[in-house]
Amino acid sequence: MKPTALLLALALAIPAAALAAAPATFDNPVVPTRSNADPFVYKHTDGTYYGLCTYGKPAIAIWRSKNLLDLYRTEPKVIWRAPKTGWNTQDIWAPELHYLDGAFYIYYAASNGERDSRRMGILKCTGPDPFNDPWLDAGRLKPPDADQWAIDGTILEQNNKRYFLWSGQPTIKDRMQRLYIQQMSSPTKLTGKRLELSRPTYDWERQGTAQFHDINEGPQILKHDGKTFVIYSASFCGTRHYKLGMLTIPSDADPMNPANWKKSKIPLFQEANGLYGPGHCSFTTDASGQDWIIYHARTTPEDNTGHRSVCLQPFTWTAAGYPNFGQPQKTNIPTPKTESDSK
Repeated sequence: MKPTALLLALALAIPAAALAAAPATFDNPVVPTRSNADPFVYKHTDGTYYGLCTYGKPAIAIWRSKNLLDLYRTEPKVIWRAPKTGWNTQDIWAPELHYLDGAFYIYYAASNGERDSRRMGILKCTGPDPFNDPWLDAGRLKPPDADQWAIDGTILEQNNKRYFLWSGQPTIKDRMQRLYIQQMSSPTKLTGKRLELSRPTYDWERQGTAQFHDINEGPQILKHDGKTFVIYSASFCGTRHYKLGMLTIPSDADPMNPANWKKSKIPLFQEANGLYGPGHCSFTTDASGQDWIIYHARTTPEDNTGHRSVCLQPFTWTAAGYPNFGQPQKTNIPTPKTESDSK
């Protein structure tokens, strides 16, 4: 029998069920050679994934793909570069893409090079395509009652109202990073007074170096089974002690009432299986509806704020309706489903 015919015969002899029983897998980090700290993934209504991260330059770039696994493996497109002068020339950190009131916005942290100058800025897309249409600088997002140090902003929508959450400081002199929330009157304006949601109180939130410790940052929204969760990062990102914590509130409760929030006493997600300092996460779903967590981590335990790479893995929910992230997974992770898998 010719080699080609033999291969064909062997292929036909393998039952289709056996082929289907061997799903494709991948390993974390998904792009180990590239540093993509603070990953944020947005899935649009047409199924397109858009990815952002701290780009490592005074600029903001967007990744785009129909495949979640391949998202950060594609080539990014720089959609905005920091100006040469002004408040936002450097430290362009943790941008997030949000679709609000029929338009795309990016919220990002920046500074003029001085540590205490860090604040939140806004970009607005001029058209319906965030990858190709031009972006305009929409200025700063200023809390009217307390214009202080701020990074890692995100959006919460609850009870038909919109809120901005971020990591900030109460004053210039007090550098303990806390989580704040404030109502939004529009995608570019805050109203009322800011409310402190969380400060580092547990030992696992106060680890780091002599200079950087006592940190709550990177808040992200997750909703499920009548509950709203704020999943946040704790301790210093440049150490192996970086990890995730959780705040919980009923999905119909007023988020501006501190009594409505409950804080988990233990971390939800921390180093394991050769992945160190997992944190600054975001969430999305694949084509099957499976929930995924996207986060950055390092493959060495040494202190280093530089090389932090994108990781992703599926997660489940407990019987009581809380997220169950498990441990960071490094190998043999089932590949996210795509639209083509269901056709």
